[in-house]
Amino acid sequence: MKMFRHLSSVFAIATIAPLALAATLAATPAIAQADQLSNPDWVALLSDYEKNYWQAPTDAEHGGKVLHADTMKPDEDLAVAINHKAAENLDKDGLNAQRKRALVDSDLQAEETMPDALGPVLGKYMSEGLKSGKLNAVADIFSFNVASTYASKRAAMHPRPYLNRAESSYGGTNDLAGLPATLDIKQSPSWLEHVPGYSNLQKNSSYPSGHTTGAYSWGIALAGMIPELAPQIMARTSEAGNNRIVLGVHYPLDIMGGRIGASAQNGQYWHNEFASSIVPASRQLRDYLVSRCAADGHGTTLAACIANTKASGSGGYTNDFSGPSGHRAGRGPSLGRARLHRTPDLHLPARHRPVRR
Repeated sequence: MKMFRHLSSVFAIATIAPLALAATLAATPAIAQADQLSNPDWVALLSDYEKNYWQAPTDAEHGGKVLHADTMKPDEDLAVAINHKAAENLDKDGLNAQRKRALVDSDLQAEETMPDALGPVLGKYMSEGLKSGKLNAVADIFSFNVASTYASKRAAMHPRPYLNRAESSYGGTNDLAGLPATLDIKQSPSWLEHVPGYSNLQKNSSYPSGHTTGAYSWGIALAGMIPELAPQIMARTSEAGNNRIVLGVHYPLDIMGGRIGASAQNGQYWHNEFASSIVPASRQLRDYLVSRCAADGHGTTLAACIANTKASGSGGYTNDFSGPSGHRAGRGPSLGRARLHRTPDLHLPARHRPVRR
């Protein structure tokens, strides 16, 4: 399907953009692009969802309708399986390590989610730099390089997994084509100041995932600024998307839609703002990390610091959370770049599978 072909651009940007930045970082002047690209048409970009899988409700008299149950059924089954797997081995407060990380990601704050990807040492430096204002150019990338999902959500108006899905957002009745109205979603309690947001999302379409759009916007940009750790960064980004399923507020197709939107957003933003924003932010981040590394005796170059802190290996980002099929997504570069970028465990009917290039 055309919708899924857009996924290949996520992989292309995540691998080509870092190479382009690395090749031009030292020599690119801060000049504006003459041929500015306009914002992508998010509704059109994601419209295959409404054309082929789900017809959105329009008012109280006209509810939504499942158009292709053979696709929507495995989508919801996998959402439940991922949610249940993440609800194992809970403590007395109903929490475990995976739920806690998912709740942190629920805050939708780049400064909370992305530093993990650099490992404990470099991640600590990055977090402190963002909080202190010393990485203001990087913070600007995280703030401005994010697509709005408002219009595409309004176009879909698909019910969340934890709700009565037979009830449309406009008070009417959805035709679920024989699929269950309710799913066995295990809701997570809050942790500290981090809340799952169930009460705030009831009238908000599941498709596409806005949190995933944000995470992939940040992750692709950060992978471009520090290509040496791109596999770890994209693994953490993928985890942030999957964590929306962990909390029971999204389906896998929602996550894929978020990845598509973020891919298009980065293509537009990198084209328009490469010299004026991306390159200065990358220089600021890399120089800041090197200065912190040198002060702590980890080396006087970023390459040396990554090697000495083992940020690209055993001392870097880890994710030991298993999906329902048992594999562990996002542990490190040994899994292979395409594996790191995948939404875990999504198996669609053959004619609806993403095209991989």
